[in-house]
Amino acid sequence: MTGPFTRVPPLLLLLCCAGLVQAAAPAQVRSLAVQGKSADGKPVPAGDIVMPLVQAGDPVLSAKINDKLFLSRFGVLAPRQAGKAVGAADGIVPDGIATQSFKVGRNDGRILTITFDSEFCGAYCESSQAYYSFDMASGRSLQAEDIFTPVGMRELARQMRKQRLAIYRSETAKQKASLDALRKQKNASKDDLDDLEQRVALNSECANTENQRAAQSDADLLAAFRSYQLEAAAQKYTIYSSGCSSHAERALDDVGNVKLAISYAELSPQLSGYGKALLLGAGPLPAGGGYFGQVLHGSLGTMAVTMMLEKDDDGGVHGTYFYDKFRQPIALDGAERDGKLVLSERSGDKVSATLQLGWSEPAHALQGRWVGKKELDVSLAP
Repeated sequence: MTGPFTRVPPLLLLLCCAGLVQAAAPAQVRSLAVQGKSADGKPVPAGDIVMPLVQAGDPVLSAKINDKLFLSRFGVLAPRQAGKAVGAADGIVPDGIATQSFKVGRNDGRILTITFDSEFCGAYCESSQAYYSFDMASGRSLQAEDIFTPVGMRELARQMRKQRLAIYRSETAKQKASLDALRKQKNASKDDLDDLEQRVALNSECANTENQRAAQSDADLLAAFRSYQLEAAAQKYTIYSSGCSSHAERALDDVGNVKLAISYAELSPQLSGYGKALLLGAGPLPAGGGYFGQVLHGSLGTMAVTMMLEKDDDGGVHGTYFYDKFRQPIALDGAERDGKLVLSERSGDKVSATLQLGWSEPAHALQGRWVGKKELDVSLAP
């Protein structure tokens, strides 16, 4: 867990083809305690759940980063004037979250990376990690499609598959050796033998699954890569894929998440122009593209609004938007087809309005119409 303020390494100078690129000052990251009640009605113990509040030199940029973090973790906008704690008054309900801490990784004024370590409890408790990295020149959340080319994403998915296959084969061999040794013991317990047999079976099955994925299509490789978590660390870019085991088998899983750490220099062939400029300092930094996973600001009619949209693996789209004046979440769902978004806004089980949006390259914005009891213009930009 971080302290009241975290300020890590000094200014980092990145070499580029044109000379030296100097980053801005590192951001300050303050800890906010999350207050509230758990699902069983008990108060959250002080310090068990915390959120970061980023304070960079530009308040607009800081707000964009904080909104991304709060929307991703709790589905609400970040408090504009936060004290030492946040809770129900800020729309935050910590149901299901037993603990949450964070740490600041890279923070050199060029990229900010924050990692969450959480435990969620329902019928059972399960820990998880989540990684968020930001371009500190614009406040953009770093998304795979911005950083990598499609060819690069497919190649990295192949590398991850090979990594997973090697790890599961190694773990299978290790557990088999332990099982063989245990079988030679005269007083080996049946429970210990059963446990090792299940571990061998699990890792062997996981290895077979990865081996079968050798013939994955380009679309499957891209879908696999989009399911990974990405961390822009100080020296390497680290890609994480979830473990192979089901929830019921989690106690038998000795591998867990699989990571692939690649130096930025080795990563270069897979990077887009934006990725090379940001991660390698290779030339001037172009504007990032894409709107999925970004905090979008703009207007619906005459009202200021904030929106964030995510694309699902099956091509569906879900998200939330807020009238800035009221700050109450309004859920959206729909699909993207041929570069056009059709989203439904619901009131209970009924569709109360639809949004028909398309990306305008000249305006670098989502533009279109909100159609409800009347029609209103919509314009939103990252």
